[in-house]
Amino acid sequence: MDRQKPWLYATLTDAQEKHVRHLIVIFVDGSRETWLFQIDDGVETLILTGTEFET
Repeated sequence: MDRQKPWLYATLTDAQEKHVRHLIVIFVDGSRETWLFQIDDGVETLILTGTEFET
């Protein structure tokens, strides 16, 4: 994942199970290409790609 590109993130926590999941949105080419990643237990997974409006 390239940290030089603009990105947004959210951290979701399940306090009962002590589980944390991070969702990261990366704007690759303005609104033309956007990536949605999930980081769960240290594993980075690409969930979907598309334009800003599709994602």
